[in-house]
Amino acid sequence: MFVGSVENMDADRRRLSQLLGDGILERNGDLHIRTTHHDANISAKGAHNLRRWYNNTDYAALRELVRLGLLDPNLYDLSCS
Repeated sequence: MFVGSVENMDADRRRLSQLLGDGILERNGDLHIRTTHHDANISAKGAHNLRRWYNNTDYAALRELVRLGLLDPNLYDLSCS
């Protein structure tokens, strides 16, 4: 199993390449990621509601990936505050 993150894409690609055999995932060009720019601010209550809503699904999956050592535990706050 392998899990990567957008935040660490280059390092994750290198790690995957090492797992599969050096050089397999050499970059053939720049990777372009399209993003939508918007105001990322959210109220404390909104953040709480989102964490509560996703706690037993998405956050549970992320916590399991951390437990298995497949995801860096410092990338996200996975507590349900």
